[in-house]
Amino acid sequence: MLLRLAAVLCCSSAALVHYQLSDVWKRREREGMHLFPTLSSIVYPEFVGFPHETGTSRVRMSYDEVEEFAANLNGTEVTSVCSYEYLGTTFYVVNTDKSSGDEVEFSLNLTMAELETTTEEMLLRRLKPSNICRGRDGRFQAVWRGSKRYLRHYIVQEGTLDTILREDSKHGRQGYYPASIQVYRAENQTTALVIWEKGYGVRYRIQSGSYLSFMDEEMEHTQMKPCAVAALPGKTLRLPTKYFVVWRSDDFAWKKRVIPRSSLPDPTITNVTELDDAVEKEMRILNVPSLSICIYRGGVRVLSVSYGYSDLRTETRAQCSFVVLSDPQRSSRKRLNGSALLEFYIRSYEPKFQPGRRYLYSNIAYVLLGQIIEQISSRSYESFIQDVVLKPNHIEARMGDVESGKSEVSYYSPDNANPYTYWTPSKLNAAAGWVMRAEEVTRLFLLLEYRKYTTYRMLVQPSAVKWSYGRGLQLGDDGSLYHIGSLAGSEGIGYSRGDLQVAILTNSRGREQGEHTAWMEQLCRRLANRELLP
Repeated sequence: MLLRLAAVLCCSSAALVHYQLSDVWKRREREGMHLFPTLSSIVYPEFVGFPHETGTSRVRMSYDEVEEFAANLNGTEVTSVCSYEYLGTTFYVVNTDKSSGDEVEFSLNLTMAELETTTEEMLLRRLKPSNICRGRDGRFQAVWRGSKRYLRHYIVQEGTLDTILREDSKHGRQGYYPASIQVYRAENQTTALVIWEKGYGVRYRIQSGSYLSFMDEEMEHTQMKPCAVAALPGKTLRLPTKYFVVWRSDDFAWKKRVIPRSSLPDPTITNVTELDDAVEKEMRILNVPSLSICIYRGGVRVLSVSYGYSDLRTETRAQCSFVVLSDPQRSSRKRLNGSALLEFYIRSYEPKFQPGRRYLYSNIAYVLLGQIIEQISSRSYESFIQDVVLKPNHIEARMGDVESGKSEVSYYSPDNANPYTYWTPSKLNAAAGWVMRAEEVTRLFLLLEYRKYTTYRMLVQPSAVKWSYGRGLQLGDDGSLYHIGSLAGSEGIGYSRGDLQVAILTNSRGREQGEHTAWMEQLCRRLANRELLP
């Protein structure tokens, strides 16, 4: 038999409740709750529910009643529709919530082929799957949602239950949580269908068990709430139903939390209270998950400190390691070699002005420079930089990849934009491909400071059309050198002024591009003026 249950996108409160048909027969509408059928019986239907403060659940609805109900909604919207059978007749459970202003539609009784076709049609209309339920008859009920206010990144994944659970941590690290889950038997194996949706630091757990009271008790003090439920009836009447419950937190915020702090041992400077206060204030205002700072003075490291969590789901404390990248505007996931990429760009690009007449930061120009280095040196850009610049100066860095490194942080964006791992960093290597710790960024700027009048004198030569910019470096009127950059999931600055070098890196970008970097630049100048540290 093919059996399963549904899920809802968001909810509040806790406490899982088991209902018999007799409990909901007289009162078909229940406020402050969302219910889902377990599909365990066609004679005695059962339901699982949990409190949802602004939600309402309606049971025992016919197909026509669902259509009529949805056509007359006012101030509410459908979040899920699930079917169940009772004495040979198909009924539906419809869960609603207060209107979010999104465009919402739903489809009933789809085959898998129809679900795939409908998904493609909805995507053309910018409507994405929000909830999918699979009925006892193997047909699907789907809710689609589209918003003009924010991005909705999602992944629809169907596979064996073991496969889904194995990839759970991967999706979680990328900032996704299961908004909808279905578990059923198909082709002699236990299958799961999950909609993973992007959130800002949402913590979650996929919990399984046969006794709802025990499952509820286990999660009582986790500050997570049930938001999706699926039920897999036992293969025989003697075997109990197994429940799968998704518990999730709200989007991440530092409110009522202590920001953890860690530093490398034996810092030269011991009084860092003012710096800590300035950093924590910024992190709380913008809910920055973690921030890393390294400071050199007189060629010696005086402080290397990290604040917050490098991974919000696991609450892994930041450990003075990070990623720094420039600011790519856009890229394609299609894999092209360097020559094909340049040829494609050149053929499609229409210059807005003659090169050299105006200032415009261009990522593609840096990619072109990387290709020139490869042609002249007869080796890859990464190898050339490693051999000529980094290794001789004992600076550790690597080129980013589509898979984050083991010691690399997780990346977050309040606007749900995907981080650099969703494009191919090696294709934009010379523009935005390097991964390194704040310590290494600081040492790189120390190298620039030492050699700015010799080896790297061309880098600090002002542009003829913008005197505050050299070649890849901002030039401060106070003698400082710095570079700021941001992309989805990261912002950072490398800074040098005289005997002071600073690097500040985060694993998030604000809702507006470069939202943190103005503050970072100001903090660096305060450090250079000895306002925050002795």
